[in-house]
Amino acid sequence: MLASGSWDFSGLAADLKGMACVMAVGVAAAYAYNWIMATVSQQVNFVINAMAGAERVFRLMDETPEEGAGMVELVSVREAEDGRLAEASERTG
Repeated sequence: MLASGSWDFSGLAADLKGMACVMAVGVAAAYAYNWIMATVSQQVNFVINAMAGAERVFRLMDETPEEGAGMVELVSVREAEDGRLAEASERTG
């Protein structure tokens, strides 16, 4: 080509078309791979959240019920100097 002095670009268009097709297939494959990975990671996230919720439900089911008749006595209290709470005879608020 160059040695004979003529520039022959007859095969260039076909080569560029072939490279463009390869690149288009590569971009489509990358997009498909990205979509598959996003879908799989979303499904794994759903499963992990469901397992965490199930763990909380089963932990709640294992709790022992509170003992009591539902009666609560409210009293007035005052904080002592040492930080303990002591019942007060007057209304504290």
